Amino acid sequence: MKPLIPLAVLLSTLLLPATTQARVLKSLPENTPQTAPAISLNGDESAAEHGDVAAQFRLGLRYEKGNEVAQDFARAARWYRKAAEHGLAAAQHNLAVLYLHGQGMPKDEATALVWFRRAAEQGQQESLLITALLSLKGAGTPQDAAGAQDWLRNAAGNNDARAMRILGLAILQGQAKPQSDGEGLAWLRKAAQQGDADGQYCLGRLYLYGQGVPTDIAQALDWYRKAADQGQADAQNELATFYQYGKLLKMDLAAAEDLYRKAAAQGHAEAKRNLQRLFLGLPGLSRETILAASQYRQAAEQGDANAQYLTGLMHESGKGLPSDIHQAAGWYRRAAEQGLAAAQYKLGMQYKNGQGVTQSFSDAAVWLRKAAAQGLAKAQDSLGALYQYGLGVEQNATEAVMWYRKAAEQGLPSAQTNLGEMLQQGRGVAMDFAAAESWFRQAAAQGDDDASFKLLRLFENNVGLSRQDLLAANSMQQAAQRGDARAQRVMGQMYDAGKGLPRDAAQAASWYRKAAEQGDSIARNNLGKLYAEGRGVPYDWAQAVHWYQLAANQGYALAQNNLGNMYRYGQGIDMNAEQAVHWYRKAAEQDLREAQFSLGMMYLEGNGVAQDEREADVWLGKAGKRPY
Repeated sequence: MKPLIPLAVLLSTLLLPATTQARVLKSLPENTPQTAPAISLNGDESAAEHGDVAAQFRLGLRYEKGNEVAQDFARAARWYRKAAEHGLAAAQHNLAVLYLHGQGMPKDEATALVWFRRAAEQGQQESLLITALLSLKGAGTPQDAAGAQDWLRNAAGNNDARAMRILGLAILQGQAKPQSDGEGLAWLRKAAQQGDADGQYCLGRLYLYGQGVPTDIAQALDWYRKAADQGQADAQNELATFYQYGKLLKMDLAAAEDLYRKAAAQGHAEAKRNLQRLFLGLPGLSRETILAASQYRQAAEQGDANAQYLTGLMHESGKGLPSDIHQAAGWYRRAAEQGLAAAQYKLGMQYKNGQGVTQSFSDAAVWLRKAAAQGLAKAQDSLGALYQYGLGVEQNATEAVMWYRKAAEQGLPSAQTNLGEMLQQGRGVAMDFAAAESWFRQAAAQGDDDASFKLLRLFENNVGLSRQDLLAANSMQQAAQRGDARAQRVMGQMYDAGKGLPRDAAQAASWYRKAAEQGDSIARNNLGKLYAEGRGVPYDWAQAVHWYQLAANQGYALAQNNLGNMYRYGQGIDMNAEQAVHWYRKAAEQDLREAQFSLGMMYLEGNGVAQDEREADVWLGKAGKRPY
């Protein structure tokens, strides 16, 4: 549950120096005109020197504003002090403000409080509020909640909506004692009813979260709208999120965009982030995407780590900002240095891959470790890989297993696969086929194709391990249906051999063809073999030659040997002993014994090559069988 806005945040706005003119005009008493009378500078100077309090105040005002004189805060303070010492509340207030902000003199909160209190004692409204604030915060004086409460009650009693709101919040948040049940809520409601936008926003939050009042969504939204209509940025931002996600309000993306823009224009950092996310998630929604990106970049330049990270993403993707991997790296670094784990991961991967920065595995390890220590699963997995292969760190299989496990336990499929492989091979951890199977299955269930292959190989290599061949087949089928050529070929092999799936030559041919058309050399050879044998497809030597030729050209030894046979015996192609020798030799040089035997026989018989018993003996010896 979100709390109310902290009291100090709401009160601190009273201390922000707007323009000097606005501050001074607010502090003028009723009997002082809000525009200086048409008195010359010389006239004011003369009267001030002779002790005219109003002239002293006007002269201080002239020097503060730079009206007909060079702006000079020190001189302004001198004349304000003379008028203040004669008891003029407006001068006391303005002199206090100069002390508070260190204008024309060293900053001195204690002295500022003295003068604010003197003005407050005369009923000067701004001074009442600021005296309450300083007492509450313990600025210039020991913290005095009771005293602050008295000042706030005086100000609120003057029908000041801001004082009502502040007093109400102080009571609701336990920083002031109520005089009666429900007093805090009553003051806050009164401020809201008088049109105080911050009070309306805070009252809306009370109703939204059921704090001190029954939850009432309709009341909450009503007060939020009132505050937003007056330009209250927090209310605008939160209403926009309701519209964006269809939460509490009917989804209206145009309304969300409008409210985000209004809040962002006031410098609201979260609204700037939300505005950019709206564009990233819905390209084409806005006609002003570039403006949104520039607003977001402004937040990044102001030091907002999330904005810096997303600005990096935009530069990396070229979405909303020009594609620039070097700019992306710069923004990732700024966010990473502020401790944002996602940015640390991105920067680490850029160092690992040499994108936007000079490749450095050691720097990659530094940033990935920072992100991994914060629990980011992708960083933990990537750091594990650096330890597994000794990239930028000393190779350490045990350390790799530790990081893989941390990421795997968070459900990251790639880490589950990596951990399974380490367990299967007994690297950095005791060999454990059952645990390896478990991690492979978890990753395969999330669609990790590599895990499906490793799971199948685990079954093939350890026949007695698994009791669920069918599940492995299902995992493989899912990968095959997604278009993975290797999975399609393995599906063909499973149907061809009847392992994990019923033996079905037609299905085998279908899956081999899908993989073969994607260039899988093994699938091409196997499909050619089905045509040569007439299994699952019509008997067709010419088609067999076609597929053998494609696979042989890719360097697949079995296909080269099969193609050599077709040339040797004239099956599906004109008999050509020289071509047969050519393809036998390529396969034999890859240590395929069948091809070594056939090549040896061709030398022995002088078929397609000059007869050479010594060469024949070499190849037949490699094959491990001689016909004599």
